[in-house]
Amino acid sequence: MDSFLLNIGNSKLFNGCIMLLMNVGGKYLVLDMPSNMEKLFSTYFVLRCLVLFSIFFMATRDIKISILLSLLFFILIKYFINEKSTFCLINA
Repeated sequence: MDSFLLNIGNSKLFNGCIMLLMNVGGKYLVLDMPSNMEKLFSTYFVLRCLVLFSIFFMATRDIKISILLSLLFFILIKYFINEKSTFCLINA
């Protein structure tokens, strides 16, 4: 049983299916959460960083790469896509 679970845990196909399920079904989890949870995530930047890091870590299984991707994502969103930034690359 342990070897079977180890093989499934290391399977790229299984991990890909789990990531797809998480991304498609994740928005429905919010429906079950209390309204103060939404306020918590909108208030605390660190919680948003932690969620993003966990998504990247689940995809890569590498802490260094996950931290780097999280930083790149936030820089991209904060400066290069944000229309209020002077570095914005997208004109609306």
